Parts: sequence; C-alpha cells; structure tokens
Amino acid sequence: MSLSNQAILNDFLNNTTVRREEYFMESWIKRTRQRIRESVPGSIYCACVNAMNFVQGRRHRVLPFENGVLSISDGDDTIYISQRKRHPRYKKGITKWVNSLAAQYQLNRISLAPGGVFIDCGANVGELGIWARRNGLEYHAFEPESKEARCCDLNNYRGEARTNRMGLWFEDTELKFYSKAHSADSSFIEISQYDSIKTVKVATLDQYVQQKNIKAIEVLKIEAEGAEPEVLRGAEKTLRRCHFVTIDCGCERGIKGENTIRDACNSVYERGFRMIDTMVSNERVILMFENMSQVASKAA
Repeated sequence: MSLSNQAILNDFLNNTTVRREEYFMESWIKRTRQRIRESVPGSIYCACVNAMNFVQGRRHRVLPFENGVLSISDGDDTIYISQRKRHPRYKKGITKWVNSLAAQYQLNRISLAPGGVFIDCGANVGELGIWARRNGLEYHAFEPESKEARCCDLNNYRGEARTNRMGLWFEDTELKFYSKAHSADSSFIEISQYDSIKTVKVATLDQYVQQKNIKAIEVLKIEAEGAEPEVLRGAEKTLRRCHFVTIDCGCERGIKGENTIRDACNSVYERGFRMIDTMVSNERVILMFENMSQVASKAA
C-alpha cells in the first residue's frame, strides 16, 4: 500500500467521531427524502422520472416490474432494482455504473484467473454479479433482504431463486436482523433507526464452501454492514482458498457507527494476506487483500 493511502487510512481512523456525526445527520435527511419518494404511486413516479430523464437527455428509463421492484433500461442493458432512489446511478449507463462499483472495490486493479469463483457477501441487487459474470467468474451471492435478493436473481440467474437468502456469521444459528433496506444499511448488529426486525438464518462461509465443494475462490467480497469480523471468523478455512479478498470496513458497526478496519485487517493478516490497495472516502473504506501463499505458488 502506498504512503498516501496509508496516510488517508490513518486520518480516517483518527477522525471517526466527526464522520459518525456527519453520517447520522445525512441519514436523517435521506430518510425524509425517502418518505416523500415512496409516497408516490409507482406508475406516476416512473412517468415523472422518465419525463425528467427525457428533458435532461438521459438514456435510462424506469418501469414498474413487480412488488415494488423497478426495471431500468438504457437501450443496451436492463437491471432490476429494489429502491427507487437508486435509479440516478444509472444515468450514464448501466455498464458504466457497474464498472464504477467494481472499481470502488478495487476489482479493476487485479488480474483474474478465468473460470474462478466470486463470492459476494452483502450482494444487494447483485450489481457486482453482473461484473463478475462478464469477467468469466462463477457468482455466488448472499443477501438476507428478500426484495434485494429477488433483484439479484433477476440480474444474475434469469429470475431463478439462486441467491442465498441468509446471512454469514461465525456459527450456524438464527439471529435478529435489523432491516433498513431503503438505505442498504440492514445488519445483524443492532443499528439506529431500523425499520423492522426479523429472524434470519445465518451460517459460516466455511460450511457453505464445503457443501458446494468449492476448491478455489478468486474473489471474496464482504460488505456486512459492520459484521465483517464475524463473517471472517466463520471463513477461516475458506480464506486459505481465496486469492483476493475485498472488504468494506467503513463506519457501519452498531448504533455508534464504528469501523471494522483493525479487526478485518488482523483477521486476514493472520492468514497470510497483505493489503494491496485501498479506497477511502467520507462514506466508505474498502480494503483489497491478496493471499501471499497463492502468489508464491504461482511464482514457483
């Protein structure tokens, strides 16, 4: 990791209190906008959005699909989303946004082995699945939110219910799931101002990988809304099979909005990984790690 990235990372760690206060203020504003946005009937909302897009010269069009799911088409591609507020991210094209998201996770900076496996913990609507499949990777998605999982199925599995509608943890059990789907902040760790609580099955990634007989994993992506340390505890054996691990460690853990940088780093460092890149912003800290044992074996 470069000195500049290390300095940015240190600054983030030293200023998390200020960032948490900014985050909670932004959350209040976003919730108010969300209530207004969701109060409009779907057909009227889509008609208004499409009229605005036409006037502004944007290509993407939004249509109601089913049970609150929207389909978005830009003339070349179609994607299904679960939350209305997300449609503007596709204003420059679906592929452009998908590639931009992959770049946030530093996926554009690594060399991939064709035919590998991509495991997505916290898949949401499966945008990274689109990227993974376009790059010849076999995609495995985990998403506990039902509407988001349905979109992931539509975006990656031709609508078949193949997204794992469960969480990843350090043991096999059932946990309270604090749902906050409108802002993609749902978590198995209690958060502030959640919308509802439900009980969701969780399992270890080690168990899943063994059941699926997955021998090697090219990319493991973890975005567990603050539960990254617990996911990694349940993936001790799996990490040995991973080439790259990319983790969102931002200020999302619990009511206090703590980051998980140190815990995540310690977990992967202990298993022979090194940090090779970072993406640090006011909202996110994404760290990319490479398994040095795999580097050594390929060099031999």
